[in-house]
Amino acid sequence: PQLMGAIFLAITLILLEKFRQGQERALWFLPPLFLCWVNTHGSFVFGFLVLGVTWLSGQVEFSAGGLFAERWTKRQSLQLLLSALFSVLVLPITPYGTRVAAYPMSMAFSQPVNVNNIQEWQSLGPQLILGKFFLIVVLLFFVVYLVQEPKFRLTEIALALFGVYAACVHLRLVLLFVILFAPLWAQLLS
Repeated sequence: PQLMGAIFLAITLILLEKFRQGQERALWFLPPLFLCWVNTHGSFVFGFLVLGVTWLSGQVEFSAGGLFAERWTKRQSLQLLLSALFSVLVLPITPYGTRVAAYPMSMAFSQPVNVNNIQEWQSLGPQLILGKFFLIVVLLFFVVYLVQEPKFRLTEIALALFGVYAACVHLRLVLLFVILFAPLWAQLLS
């Protein structure tokens, strides 16, 4: 189920990029996607995080160094909000009603024994091979960034930083880091 959640997250990012490129109908695939997602895995909350960051970063327009943000038009902003609203409205459509939608919060705040004692919920540290590799990837990114001086959207940077934080907090969320950090690497390597 976690891999399905990762696929749904990647699809969400693709649909939002299509919308940014002017394909307005791409957003209307989000509510059915969230319907499948909530019935598959609790990682749907990251989809809402992506929607929120995308919408918020489009409320300002600026350019500073290699970071920029483009303001959404009023129509685009409203379309994003409506798509998010319809996506929220499908969350209770599960065999268990709203309990499935509430489970990620229960896991995060009400199950400290599980989170503290299961290896995949432990923090990613340098004592693990994966932790060393993670650190190398992040540091290498910053070195290449300093050399190339590319331009990134505020949304991309905010999501990538969240991915770095999430991976550091829980080993299980390294996959989230990969999905959110990949667009930055793709732009650097292009």
